[in-house]
Amino acid sequence: MNIRATLACLAVAAQATASDAPRGDAEAQRKAGEAYVRGVKLKDAEHWGDALAAFELADSLVHHPRSTYAIGACELLMAHHTRAREAFARALEDHRTRKFGTLLPQDERQALIFVAQSERALAHVSLRLSPAFAAVMVDGRPLAKRKTTTGSEWIANIEAPGVGKPLDDKEVSLVLDPGLHVFTFSRKGYRDVVRAETFSTGQEATRSYELERLPAVMHISSDRLNAVVTVDGLDVGTAPVSIERPAGHHRVLVRSRGHVPYQVSVTLGPGEQSNLRAALPEEKPNTLTRWWFWVTAGAVVAGVTAATYAVTRPAPSQAPINCGNTGWCASLP
Repeated sequence: MNIRATLACLAVAAQATASDAPRGDAEAQRKAGEAYVRGVKLKDAEHWGDALAAFELADSLVHHPRSTYAIGACELLMAHHTRAREAFARALEDHRTRKFGTLLPQDERQALIFVAQSERALAHVSLRLSPAFAAVMVDGRPLAKRKTTTGSEWIANIEAPGVGKPLDDKEVSLVLDPGLHVFTFSRKGYRDVVRAETFSTGQEATRSYELERLPAVMHISSDRLNAVVTVDGLDVGTAPVSIERPAGHHRVLVRSRGHVPYQVSVTLGPGEQSNLRAALPEEKPNTLTRWWFWVTAGAVVAGVTAATYAVTRPAPSQAPINCGNTGWCASLP
């Protein structure tokens, strides 16, 4: 980048004073002019950050393509190429529409040159995400989407700090300044991914990132001490217990001797939690399961069997009488 040319062009833009500023509310115009002049002095002292803040204040009070141009020049001097390109493009568009004022002729020419310089310095990355539609932050800022002649691109470091925005596809074109950047990827039901990446000036690269699906978590308790917990047929301990399982359908059984078991089926998504409280009422055995029933029943059956035999057995038959050699037999009454 030609620093001397940038300084010269910014000095020309600085010729805009309060009286040269766009028309508007008189008080706002006065404050905008003061902020602009303060920005020029800070620029001359090479305090780029403070000069940028002054020009941004001037532009917020009374918007004008000259102050936007000055913002772009400060960003470019600090090697913030995405922001510089954005500011110069906005200044040129305002100049074209004449809605907020115009640029000086030399400013217009230099703005076009600076846009081309920034474009050559930027890194272009084909960003691939799995799963699609994950939210992305770069250096703590969400990405900004812009239309291009061939489709669209996502630009880093021009939005205010905040939460990430979901991308609209699983593969997007990303534009960012050369240097070190911290990427943060997030999506509900998945673990966040944080990566540091370094890109060189004008680099074209491809980066792929895959987010890990979070497990489901089940917290299982019971109103019975030491109740055994089984999940999908496997004992996992005694209640209370907390376990992780893959997202999906699971069968839970909680049991305790002498109590009615608790059974339930649960379906959980990635990262979801379930709190189960197993109520195990006492088991009420029926008469057939009590010991005294079978003892009593056995005695009754034995008595009935003996009585039945006594009643139904046939009368005993008398043995034949031996009458001896004479053949005479005496019959007793």
